Amino acid sequence: MRPIIKSIASFVVLFLMSATTVQAQGYLSVNFKNGKEPLIFNQDSIRRLEFVYKASIVEEYFNGREDTLFMPASRIDATTPNVISGGSLHSGEEVSVTTDCDWLAIKLNLDTLNSNANIYRYYYQYSVERNASKEQRVAKVTFTAGDAVLEKYFVQRGYASTFTYSPEWNRIDRQTDVEVTWTDTLAYAYVYPNFGIELKEKPEWVKEVIIYNDDEEYEYEDGSTGIYMRFDVNVKKTSKSGEVVLSDYYGRELVINLTQTGVENNIIVSQLNNFVLGGDRHFDWGYASVMHVRDIMTGDLTVAETAYDGYKNWASNQYMGDNYIYSQFLWYYYRNMVYTINQNLKALDKIDEDVEAEKAVAYAYRALTYLDWAQMYEFLPNDVTSPITAAGNDVTNLTVPILDKPVYHYDTINVPRATRDEMAVFILSDLNKAEAGIAALNDASKELPHLDAVYGLKARLYMWLGDYANAKRYARLAIDCNSGHVMTREECLSTTDGFNTPEPWMWASVMEADDDVVRTGILNWTSWMSPEAQYGYSCVGATSMIDAAMYNRMSNSDFRKLMFKAPYGHELASKVPYINARFADNFPEYAAIKFRPNEGNTEEYSVGSASAYPIMRIEEMYFIEAEAAEHLNPGEGLALLQDFMTTYRDESYTYNANYDAIDEILFQKRVELWGEGQSFFDYKRQNMSVTRGYEGTNVSSDRTYNTNGRPAWMNICIVVIAKRYNIALEGWENPDPSDLYTPQY
Repeated sequence: MRPIIKSIASFVVLFLMSATTVQAQGYLSVNFKNGKEPLIFNQDSIRRLEFVYKASIVEEYFNGREDTLFMPASRIDATTPNVISGGSLHSGEEVSVTTDCDWLAIKLNLDTLNSNANIYRYYYQYSVERNASKEQRVAKVTFTAGDAVLEKYFVQRGYASTFTYSPEWNRIDRQTDVEVTWTDTLAYAYVYPNFGIELKEKPEWVKEVIIYNDDEEYEYEDGSTGIYMRFDVNVKKTSKSGEVVLSDYYGRELVINLTQTGVENNIIVSQLNNFVLGGDRHFDWGYASVMHVRDIMTGDLTVAETAYDGYKNWASNQYMGDNYIYSQFLWYYYRNMVYTINQNLKALDKIDEDVEAEKAVAYAYRALTYLDWAQMYEFLPNDVTSPITAAGNDVTNLTVPILDKPVYHYDTINVPRATRDEMAVFILSDLNKAEAGIAALNDASKELPHLDAVYGLKARLYMWLGDYANAKRYARLAIDCNSGHVMTREECLSTTDGFNTPEPWMWASVMEADDDVVRTGILNWTSWMSPEAQYGYSCVGATSMIDAAMYNRMSNSDFRKLMFKAPYGHELASKVPYINARFADNFPEYAAIKFRPNEGNTEEYSVGSASAYPIMRIEEMYFIEAEAAEHLNPGEGLALLQDFMTTYRDESYTYNANYDAIDEILFQKRVELWGEGQSFFDYKRQNMSVTRGYEGTNVSSDRTYNTNGRPAWMNICIVVIAKRYNIALEGWENPDPSDLYTPQY
């Protein structure tokens, strides 16, 4: 029963004895106490109810909405010392308030604007003194109106210095064993209450410990910001350890066992799946999200039409200019990666130990980052925008600035966009350094690049440059020294391990249960790419689908077709392996089930999203080798394609001569790497058209664009803030492609 009914003290009912005979008016006064059920009347006989509040107290709002409020030991409000807005109430009579203690006071204010002769409305505030006692204390507050009484209880905790958590400390509640990275960083702890804390000792390598005491900070019930620690960079491979000792109000010692790691590459690996915009945008979850953006910009992957699609603007080519968040996300992601890698290399340069392997890993990651970044921002001719800027500058083949020092975003610099040739020299230099030192790496983790991945990056680089001889050479070198293998049919279609485990791959990103993106539940790879996971964006409607025309071009004997939901009535419809076929009833046709939740766990995000996605697979190298060979010697690439397909993907595969040879090789590559963020680069470098508008398309109507060659939106815009701090970019920006195409269906 609703509170407003439960609180009524009396009312008058006017009713008619008959619907056709008018009777004399009669009034019935029914009185009941707060919390008691009212009398039940025959509702058919009631024509009008009038509520008259008399001796009653009706609570409209209370801080906590409970009869008992629990408060921390120290002050609560940051702006008005010790005063908290309590709530509001009303009554048919004037209300008074009393407390049974002297440490809590209630101030009752009459709302003169909304009060009248029948209803008195009040706002009340309460104030508390700091509780320096170890014991909690309880106060009773009594509101009285006539014979109506409303009682509230206020419980204030006793003083107890308890550390809670810090984002820099892996967010483990009440943790006093703390590990921070080797970088010049800031860590902080929540401690409550925040008074009486003093520093007794700290290691010399802790730059400073800042403590906010007494009423200097806002305190929530579960803790308040109290202690900050700053660290110098640890330019050693070995960790530093020590104790930060604090004392509290009663002289008790609070000891933080502090460890600062030595210089290593984990900071780069962790940056791969990190937030760059503050986490308030649900496409902001790292490298895999950028991969997803690239795929959405092609004609291969589309997302079902839904309000949950956080990537719709990239798909519909809206708000792609230099002052929108969508362009900012892409720029800042790569800018952050470059800064982190350069910071790592700078620290490694200061170490007098052998860091050859660590440097090789950093150089390989920087090459990966710049190869992506340069290709995405390089301006190439297209059908709707000009390379000539408003300042009269030609930006054709210009990429991004080369930054080889840890320059932060808001440091003023003057570094122009590098040409394609200049960028190629820089990337190749990094790859040569990586190749020279990577043999010293004794960590077999697929999260770190090894020699096969370095060769793979060289193969990608040479394909971008059109140097097919070297592309073919390095693709074969990657194949020959690969520590993984071509995924089998069983591995690809596995409902537990399908495309979520790194063992077969060359290079992977692996997420653990305690990683921030996993802990969000929904801002991660599985959430967006696995419709079978029952907790993510994909399952609630933002489902990734293969383009219908692409699906229909695939042979039914190609097992890769079973990684997508077949249309209703299709001969493959009953052969697609689902974790739970019941879930699939809600998937749109052509929905991708390629990427499975970890362990096939569809219910627990802490398990299902603790997954992996590929950065590089050996299969890509076979297709690079085939395409490069076909450019160099027509027919050779088709033979290589035929061999790969019949050996690994479709025993009955034969080349359809209706398609151009290069087009066929790239088509099979796009099928193989669907959803892995690589097709964008092939579309752009090969000047391929995006065709989404056709009869039978499964693309939403606002995205059915057909381009003549590569689309203009593949020349990503440099953001305003980048031009503000790098003056060499002003007047050298890519044009805004937004809304320059018309949907066709």
